[in-house]
Amino acid sequence: MLVAVLFAHGGTLDARGVRCALAMREALDALNETRGRRGEPGLRMGIGLHTGTVIVGDVGARTRREFTAIGHAVNVAARLEQLTKTLGVPLVVSEDTYRAIGPLREGFTSAGTVEVRGHARPIEVFVQSVLAGAGAQTAGRDA
Repeated sequence: MLVAVLFAHGGTLDARGVRCALAMREALDALNETRGRRGEPGLRMGIGLHTGTVIVGDVGARTRREFTAIGHAVNVAARLEQLTKTLGVPLVVSEDTYRAIGPLREGFTSAGTVEVRGHARPIEVFVQSVLAGAGAQTAGRDA
């Protein structure tokens, strides 16, 4: 019912970001395997995903426009991306995103709650289950 209201007002509902992040991780794992065989160091990535309202479009002056997304949800996602470094994991999703991804939830485990600068309350964060041992119960307080 709420999704219908969202669509009626031009909003979107999209959990493809999690699938994309998982696919990016698989691609990076394959690349790092190749790099390892050549004696090259592996590359690392960090992705933070949060679900919320954003403004997407061309932003800026007439002479310098940029297609971007802005809003509180973007800021929270950026803080979660920073948290990937603290936790030593490639992907951190917020509780809001976790709730929105349906069957994909089975592949994630809670990594505890964190306080995110600019967010009113602590956020529970989730990491891929196979990576959950990376230890986040004492994750950064200003992610």
